[in-house]
Amino acid sequence: MKTTMALVFDGLNREYVCEKGVSYKADGIALSVYSLPTGDDGEFDDGVFVLDERDVLENVSTVDGVPSKKIILVCPPGYSPSVAYAIAVIADASASEVVGVVEDTLHRCQEWSNDLIACALEGSSLDELVARGHAALGNPMLVLDRALRVRACTADDVMDDEFWTPLDSNTQAFSGSADMPGFADFLKLFDKGRVVSDYVMANGERLAACRTRLIGEDFLFICLIEKNREVSDGDVALLELVCAMVETFLVGASGNAAQEGIGYGGMLVDAFEGRLVSSIELGNRMRALGCNLKERARIIVSAPRKGCFNDRQAHRLMGDVSNNFPFGKCVYYEGFLVFFASYDGGKGPNASDFRRFGVFLENSSLIAGVSEDCPKTVPLRELYQTARHALNIGRKAMPDTSLFFFAECRRYYLYEVCSTEGDDDFYAHPSIKVVASHDRDSKNQLYPVLRCLALNGGNRTNTAKELYMQRNTLRSRIGDIESLCGIDLSDPSVIAHIRHSIVLEEYCGKGA
Repeated sequence: MKTTMALVFDGLNREYVCEKGVSYKADGIALSVYSLPTGDDGEFDDGVFVLDERDVLENVSTVDGVPSKKIILVCPPGYSPSVAYAIAVIADASASEVVGVVEDTLHRCQEWSNDLIACALEGSSLDELVARGHAALGNPMLVLDRALRVRACTADDVMDDEFWTPLDSNTQAFSGSADMPGFADFLKLFDKGRVVSDYVMANGERLAACRTRLIGEDFLFICLIEKNREVSDGDVALLELVCAMVETFLVGASGNAAQEGIGYGGMLVDAFEGRLVSSIELGNRMRALGCNLKERARIIVSAPRKGCFNDRQAHRLMGDVSNNFPFGKCVYYEGFLVFFASYDGGKGPNASDFRRFGVFLENSSLIAGVSEDCPKTVPLRELYQTARHALNIGRKAMPDTSLFFFAECRRYYLYEVCSTEGDDDFYAHPSIKVVASHDRDSKNQLYPVLRCLALNGGNRTNTAKELYMQRNTLRSRIGDIESLCGIDLSDPSVIAHIRHSIVLEEYCGKGA
């Protein structure tokens, strides 16, 4: 890690009364430490130089060539330093004693740094990284994404009030129609750099924060809240290392799953899984991302013709699919590419757009399910589920088509529910199995008659025509079925139940 004068000052300040001099520079490098007694001179590497002020007075030449920004002066109480310095240690202590404290500080920081780096490289969780950071910094920590969702925080050391930060996602204010107090000001500070060290929150507490570089299309804020002790320059330096290790963890996360859990993608996942339901809260979070939630919404779910995408396929195709359906951002979720399109009435994708998208899907051997066009107040979880139902129904009922609209798949919806959320045999009319069993051992096949009669709604004339069968023969076969199954095929309710059972069996691929 970069051991700086700020870290040295923090270590000394825990043992002695210290003052920052005119040459103090918080981010000045302090790789090692030297004690310069009277009369000692020569070449020195980068480091900090501890001088006893009482000796320096006798031989000022000992500081010739030594940059004053690296000098720590040891002065007795009430003594006025005579040379430029970075830090003054006001104490009756020797230079060697101060050197020992500085060496201990640098050693402790290096050990903590090595431990944190190992934690990140071994793939530990964000919560574990935050716990290691808290152990060194001694104040509550919080990791937020750009959609203002809490990704990790200290488990035990927390703030007593509801405002962890001005961006806290758990406050009631964030679920209201107004922006969170201080939110816009906080984000604007990061236009000037990645570190903010002196922000005052809405509750009056001080906050230091470091923003990661872009990870995918989003970034995280690593926040340190001044609760137990003052946040120092050294704390900010350590916070930057925690931030760097968070970046390392996310970039190294397998399958980019951790990366996709932040920002826009993570917000949509929260909505798909039912953790984010309110359209007001969704709108607030989208504004935090620089987007606006419009009046209408739609979800499109894309997949291969069989199965799901693996990580590599999904990320290879994401750009191509997005370019051919430019109405919303694409996220990878549950093995599918999912689009959330938000638009005002009349300005969303039209029939021509969907035709072009359908051609692209056909040429790419892909398929997609499309939810209904709905008001923004409909939870995204419902839209996602209808798009998934459309995809599943289309695969089974429309195998020669690439784009499946839920409106066109609606008539199969109950069959899809029965086949995926229950035992389809439970819903089937008993006569289906009885007739199928009979046909396996008999040349007198009855299932084709039962199927045709049911699909014609019990109309015997149309059934006879479709089967090219004499009416007397049909009447005889119907009698056989009724005797075999103990049913009345002139009863409309029986015919309707059998018809739905046959469609369900064939939809599930079990048709006789």
